[in-house]
Amino acid sequence: MEAVLGIDLGTSYFKAGVFSRKGDLLGLARVPVVPESIDWIRCEVSTLQFRKYVVECISAALRESKCGPNDIKGVSYSSQANSFLLLDKNSTPLTPIFLWTDRRSIPTGERVGDYPGKELFLRKDFLLTTGIDITGPQGCVPKLLWVRKNSPEIWEKTASVMNVSDYLTFLFTGTFSGDAGTASLLGLLDLKRGDWWEDGFEQIEVSSSLFSTPLPPGTVAGDVTPYAAAEFHLKPGIPFAVGSLDHHVAALGAGAGVVSDFVESTGTVIACFTSLKDYAPLKGCAMGPGFQGQAPYYRLAFHDCGAVVLDWYSRNFVPDVPFEVLVHSAKEVPPGSGGLTALPCAHLYPDLQGFIGKGKYTPGYYIRASMESVAATLKGLLKRMVLENTPESMVATGGGAKSDLWLSIKAGLIGCDFITTLCPEPATSGAGILAGTAAGWADNPVDLSHSWFRVSRRVSPDSSLSRIYTVWYDEYRRILQRQKKGAVRWSTERR
Repeated sequence: MEAVLGIDLGTSYFKAGVFSRKGDLLGLARVPVVPESIDWIRCEVSTLQFRKYVVECISAALRESKCGPNDIKGVSYSSQANSFLLLDKNSTPLTPIFLWTDRRSIPTGERVGDYPGKELFLRKDFLLTTGIDITGPQGCVPKLLWVRKNSPEIWEKTASVMNVSDYLTFLFTGTFSGDAGTASLLGLLDLKRGDWWEDGFEQIEVSSSLFSTPLPPGTVAGDVTPYAAAEFHLKPGIPFAVGSLDHHVAALGAGAGVVSDFVESTGTVIACFTSLKDYAPLKGCAMGPGFQGQAPYYRLAFHDCGAVVLDWYSRNFVPDVPFEVLVHSAKEVPPGSGGLTALPCAHLYPDLQGFIGKGKYTPGYYIRASMESVAATLKGLLKRMVLENTPESMVATGGGAKSDLWLSIKAGLIGCDFITTLCPEPATSGAGILAGTAAGWADNPVDLSHSWFRVSRRVSPDSSLSRIYTVWYDEYRRILQRQKKGAVRWSTERR
């Protein structure tokens, strides 16, 4: 049997999927990533544990697929961004992998809002050159500069800086290369040129030679080495293609461009994706390089207000109630949640102060209000990306795509169809498509994506629900404006 392997280096889970030539998912594995946290600020994973996660994922996926090493004809990945490590001249890791959620470079006290590398992001030519306007103290650059200042003995030995996906590529192929899609989120890539931005590196006084070569997404970086084949239970000599940012690869796996040019992902965070023919950087968004056969660029916007809000409420306030029961109870709640409004990222407020309402509410109300808040956030991201033009349809991915209720809320609020695909893990499917292209199954990833895409269901806007949510959304925006001015009082009760 001929098959390919797609690896998803996610934030909460590493996943691996084995796919047939026809795009059938033969085996899937999910391994939870448990970061090593220190004082609730540092968040990292040792390189040894990272390798164990990848081995465990691949082994489990192969077992479920009943495929052996000789059956796998290509490998690729999707990846989180801004997670990195430092290595010495012998390519021996000097540090664990600093995850993007690590907060060590965020200053406290009087220096809040000031962080290492901020001057790079404030340059007038930053957005135009890099194509991104999504930056902050948790990125790679601020943490890299933090290491230089606070661990000079490590910095002196540093010969390489690798994104987590660069490190995966190095382990599999022995090459110092990565993908330009993940690299673009660093804020150090000249996107139009597809190479490192030397003026940016001079700004932070770091050499670009420390970083892996950024290749166009989907490029074959090399063959799996004999050493890697032995460690990861694969056959040596098969092609390894670099992937891209997880949202980009997931959009490919979800069939972006087949039924819609727009893809949303409701996971820990919420993201909205579309392809672009022209280079057009936009405030509040990020751009990156497209795949061969696709438009030259993609545009991405995301927000921390995602499914994490529902998970937080469930774990902290009704831990003994199964999540499925909570979602079912939310179906009985009327649109607008009886006047209960969840502010964006309600989980970041003390207790239930991220919810606004006048009355007593059962858990179903809090779940529905959280779903409505995330849907409203998605509507805001979409407006930011395409201004006032609403697409006819969007492909829904992530954990939120499994909920019919949530899809109906989004469809009613935004006013377009929401389509889901049969593959439960589009990021692994997209990585599988890149691996299949590298194996020679198609001329480009987009052609293979079209042949693999299968619609699971389509949820269209309900006209009566849309009318209700049109009024609700106007009031929701007024609440947010009042909240910014400090005029909202917290008045919710829970029973």
